[in-house]
Amino acid sequence: MVSQFGSLGYTIMGKTADLTVVQKTIIDTLHKEGKPQTFIAKEASCSQSAVSKHVNRKKKKKKKKKKKKKKKKKKKKKKKKKKKKKKKKKKKKKKKKKKKKKKKKKKKKKKKKKKKKKKKKKKKKKKKKKKKKKKKKKKKKKKKKKKKKKKKKKKKKKKKKKKKKKKKKKKKKKKKKKKKKKKKKKKKKKKKKKKKKKKKKKKKKKKKKKKKKKKKKKKKKKKKKKKKKKKKKKKKKKKKKKKKKKKKKKKKKKKKKKKKKKKKKKKKKKKKKKKKKKKKKKKKKKKKKKKKKKKKKKKKKKKKKKKKKKKKKKKKKKKKKKKKKKKKKKKKKKKKKKKKKKKKKKKKKKKKKKKKKKKKKKKKKKKKKKKKKKKKKKKKKKKKKKKKKKKKKKKKKKKKKKKKKKKKKKKKKKKKKKKKKKKKDLNYFSLCALNLFNTQVSKFKLNY
Repeated sequence: MVSQFGSLGYTIMGKTADLTVVQKTIIDTLHKEGKPQTFIAKEASCSQSAVSKHVNRKKKKKKKKKKKKKKKKKKKKKKKKKKKKKKKKKKKKKKKKKKKKKKKKKKKKKKKKKKKKKKKKKKKKKKKKKKKKKKKKKKKKKKKKKKKKKKKKKKKKKKKKKKKKKKKKKKKKKKKKKKKKKKKKKKKKKKKKKKKKKKKKKKKKKKKKKKKKKKKKKKKKKKKKKKKKKKKKKKKKKKKKKKKKKKKKKKKKKKKKKKKKKKKKKKKKKKKKKKKKKKKKKKKKKKKKKKKKKKKKKKKKKKKKKKKKKKKKKKKKKKKKKKKKKKKKKKKKKKKKKKKKKKKKKKKKKKKKKKKKKKKKKKKKKKKKKKKKKKKKKKKKKKKKKKKKKKKKKKKKKKKKKKKKKKKKKKKKKKKKKKKKKKKDLNYFSLCALNLFNTQVSKFKLNY
């Protein structure tokens, strides 16, 4: 499709050299034919890329003559390298700004080819690093204006002090205010010096840190290789319980030696004579397994029997601790998961009732003497009314859920209105073509 729309671009270049005009003409022709707008945005970008090649070829011949003049100026800069680095950066920036102004005057006569100038400016901005802009900030003038405002406030206070000269106590307060003014001036001078020092240190530290890190890593790796071989044997004992199958394929030699140490601790309590004979047979088999890989599968079946003995150790530890038996009672209560709200209340009330039962027994003995004179029927009726109020609160929560369903229907209507507005705008697709054009022009230059 590039060849078809490229031919339209060359015909338009005879009348106008602006690439913006080329875009509008192609979009209008396709829109009149009744084609979709997505089809226009993709093909309009292809037409601009073809026209951009034709424009770049004419400019390369004119720019070669200007590059020869720049080479003479670079020879002068080599003589200035003997001086300090601070002076080099200031002189290079002043010359580059003058060159840009001369180019702009010549290209305005050729009907504004500004799109290709922007790509060349980006390369020159990296060398500037914005050092001159920081020096042009007028922060010193703003601080002087603040001092003048404080002096105006002092004149108003002097008028009030003339009437109150008779009181000696207020004269002492004037001396305290003068001491505070001296402290404020010293703080402002220190802040100016700190800002200049920080800018110079940031550039020097980046170059030194990269060289030091490479030297330190080479020395530390040689020393740690000898120490890691001893530490790996201790750490792998804990990992055998969790990862039984993944690590046995690669490191079977090291794991077998560690399991022998664990068997000695378990078998001293039961039988020592029978298990010593089994250890001698396993040492002879290890030498043969290094040559043959088929015998390694038989060892996996023996390891499963040894793991069952490890579970007996866990049962002995639980019998010594009586606190763990209380946790088993709590697990039986978890079977009633139908009402989660009642479980939380019962656990808290059982702890409180044990303390209250001791106090209620003492009070009941005193009340039995008074029962003959007073009636208890009135007190029982008040307790039943409080339980009915709790049931009414649960009904109010169900009404709130119905209101949330109505809000979801209103949001769906707003989304449909926004989609209809985007289909009618032709300016939206013209901007999409410009974004595609800027990405594709950079790809054609590399292939060219």
